[in-house]
Amino acid sequence: MMYGRHRGFTLIEVLLAVAILVMVLGSAYMVLFSTIETREHIEGALGADRIGTRILAVVAADLRAVAIYRSEEDATFEAKADQGTTPQTLSVEFIATTRSVLPDGDRYSPINEVGYELEENQERPGFYRLFRREDFYVDDEPLAGGRRVLLHDMVQSFQLTFHGVKDDKPIVDKKEWVVKGDDTFPTRVDILLILAVPPAVEIEGQRLDEDDVEYHRFKTSVEIASREREESEGEEGKEGEEGETTGGSLVEDEGGGDGGGDDAGDGVLDEKDLDPNGGGGG
Repeated sequence: MMYGRHRGFTLIEVLLAVAILVMVLGSAYMVLFSTIETREHIEGALGADRIGTRILAVVAADLRAVAIYRSEEDATFEAKADQGTTPQTLSVEFIATTRSVLPDGDRYSPINEVGYELEENQERPGFYRLFRREDFYVDDEPLAGGRRVLLHDMVQSFQLTFHGVKDDKPIVDKKEWVVKGDDTFPTRVDILLILAVPPAVEIEGQRLDEDDVEYHRFKTSVEIASREREESEGEEGKEGEEGETTGGSLVEDEGGGDGGGDDAGDGVLDEKDLDPNGGGGG
């Protein structure tokens, strides 16, 4: 009896089939990898837009609510910048009438020490980390202490530019500003925030190339409460601002007595406004 011979695949045919399979799988992997990378990049860009918009809103709200408090011994408003070609705002510290974001237990204060601080990111050379500082209520060191919260660790630039009047002369484009005693407060500040979006895939330890990073720019300008501006607006302007957080006045008088009531409407604070037993934040 004769049986038919079953011919198998030759080595060349097997190698050719494997090569074709590798090419198909490689192409599929590249398409999948590219799709995932694109999705992550889009998500990162959208996330940067959302976060940047939110950070800018918080900074602007705090600066609008600057409380006009004066001390002969200590500065009550201080902004510092480096001296580089593009000066970065290293820190800005002040007293604000924004409600506490970091409460003391279950207590909230209508006036707090607030600050923003910029530090170099040691893990990502060339970028900064931006922190928000808050100290519950006001103590004898209004520009120090409290707790810090990291807002972003890929900040390319954070710049505050101040405008105001001093000795009846306009001051513009000033990067640093200190208020002590009878010094004038700035009347307006321009805020510039630039966040970086790194590539979807990074090589650990490798410095990011400028061409691989996408930058998102956020900018706004806000008015800061000042004695000079409020006096120029008159009583009608003061009444129109009453109850808003943008006027810089202490609108919550929990004490209910004679302690801080007279000064609450003019946006100017003194020691009795900051006395926990006389009204304010408890």
